[in-house]
Amino acid sequence: MPTILVVDDEDNIREWVVTAISSLKDYEALQAGDPQVALQIVAKHPIDLLLSDCVLQSRTSGAELARKITASYSHVRVILMSGHAGHDTLHSDHGWRFIQKPFSPAFLRATIMEVLADRPKQECESTPASS
Repeated sequence: MPTILVVDDEDNIREWVVTAISSLKDYEALQAGDPQVALQIVAKHPIDLLLSDCVLQSRTSGAELARKITASYSHVRVILMSGHAGHDTLHSDHGWRFIQKPFSPAFLRATIMEVLADRPKQECESTPASS
């Protein structure tokens, strides 16, 4: 069962996204309110997809968090989301997806399924990628 880590510093948005994901019985959803907690979760629980807000109330942005996670876990797919304009180009150099808030649960689910379907055919390892 693929595991998705949702990172958003706004509790109500994060919980709404987790609920939308949880309605799909084929995915496990984990959540974090800030990048440091997200990194702790990833160190203990293998994930397949990072779904993060671009703008977080910390020194680490969603894109920086994605870079840190994918540097160690290259199999992890990334979807960045934002309600602010101008973040839609952050994904292009890395193969990441971007979704503009607000979005419907159906659009979120379709995007998640599309991104995870694009994964390499081999099984993902739960250990960090070697440098």
